[in-house]
Amino acid sequence: MIRKIERGRLFRKYFFLILGLVCGALLISGGIGVYFSYQENKIALSSLQREKAAAVRIEQFIRQIEQQLAFAALPQLGAEGMEQRRIEFLKLQRLVPAITDTT
Repeated sequence: MIRKIERGRLFRKYFFLILGLVCGALLISGGIGVYFSYQENKIALSSLQREKAAAVRIEQFIRQIEQQLAFAALPQLGAEGMEQRRIEFLKLQRLVPAITDTT
């Protein structure tokens, strides 16, 4: 009877020790996985933000060119209006390097 009680205590002692080690290993493994996943997501988000910022700058650049072209293309009256418009477009080509040709 005494051996049976000792055997039960010994079994419980090792069972909880092994259970604790397995649970600890799983928790550490999960924690490491969460950490690396967080780092990857942070890098991906940073890359996406840089791409969006570049797209916004490009969009602003194109809008600025559109505004300048729209201002230069205001309707001119009379025969000298066409010449005036041509002069405005030539000025615009000199002032804005992105505009290389107007027709």
